[in-house]
Amino acid sequence: MNAAADDWRRMAQERFLPPGTALTRRPYEPSRPHWEHDHCVFCFIKFEKSTRPSQGRATLTEGYTTTNAHANGADYYWVCPTCVVDFAAELGWVISG
Repeated sequence: MNAAADDWRRMAQERFLPPGTALTRRPYEPSRPHWEHDHCVFCFIKFEKSTRPSQGRATLTEGYTTTNAHANGADYYWVCPTCVVDFAAELGWVISG
C-alpha cells in the first residue's frame, strides 16, 4: 500500500533513505552505548529493547533498520513495520527479514 501524497509522515526521508537502501528486520538494539531508544523516521513510534510501557505510549521492540551498506551504518535509521508497508515500494527499498 502506498501512502497518500499528502501523508503527514512525509518529510523528505528519501534524502537519507534513497531508492536501493537495504533495510532488514531485526530486534531493536541501540547503536550507541548511551542510547536507550530510537524512533521510526516516519511516524516517530518509539523503539526500545524492553517491552515495558513507555509512559503509556506504544513502543516497538523490533522493526526495520539500515545495514552496514548505508553511509551511516547498521542500525542508524529505524522504520516501523507499518511505515515499511506504506513506503517501501514507492521509495524502492530492498527489504529483508
